[in-house]
Amino acid sequence: MSTSKSQAKTKKKVGKKVGRSIQPVPKNHWMGIVECVAVGDSLEAYCKKHKLVSRTVRAWLAKDPDFRRDYLLAREYACDHLVGEALKLTEDMDERTVQSRRLRVDTIKWWAAKHGKAIYGDHQQVQHQGTVNITVVTGVPASQQIKLTDDGGKT
Repeated sequence: MSTSKSQAKTKKKVGKKVGRSIQPVPKNHWMGIVECVAVGDSLEAYCKKHKLVSRTVRAWLAKDPDFRRDYLLAREYACDHLVGEALKLTEDMDERTVQSRRLRVDTIKWWAAKHGKAIYGDHQQVQHQGTVNITVVTGVPASQQIKLTDDGGKT
């Protein structure tokens, strides 16, 4: 009897996941992350300050659609905040600060164009002038083909 008990204790559980399950986002971190990101700070900076693993926060983002929505909205606010910061940087430039501020403004412009494409991204539009002729090959003899006019009528 004692051998069967010891054998039962040494058997490994099969199919069990390793690691902890993802817990819901704590409200203090939820608001802290959203506020931090909304003013242009990085998620990594928040995680470092509060001793969080960024992988955990990314798991929260993947699991919780409400948290993801708030986070993405904060990213949009970050674009507005950083563009406002760039405008302030250009106000009081002098010969000493022009190069460093230009670099900062260019970096903000790049970041806003990538992360706020709808507002700050480069918009490309292709316009065509002239006519386009389309020939559809059907195998129907030309004498039996029906021709359409511009107004949709048959000729």
